[in-house]
Amino acid sequence: ARWLMADEESPIIDFYPHDVPCDPNGKAMPWLWVVLLPFIDEERLLAALHPTMKKWTTKELLCNSRGLDDGYVFLHKEHALSKEISFVVTS
Repeated sequence: ARWLMADEESPIIDFYPHDVPCDPNGKAMPWLWVVLLPFIDEERLLAALHPTMKKWTTKELLCNSRGLDDGYVFLHKEHALSKEISFVVTS
């Protein structure tokens, strides 16, 4: 999916401008300035990404998923789902 960010033929190349304006916002030091990033169309982004996901590695898919710290499920070890849940956590 990296080509989507660099290839001039990418359907979302306009999401990655070469020059990005900055607003000094009254600050003297450049590292305090506000970077004016353009808004992107989420539907266009997802439509461009979706076909590339077939080639993603397991690690790349996990990087694009919600983390384990987003919520917790507590089950007794004899619960029917406990084996499935422990598989997800340990893999």
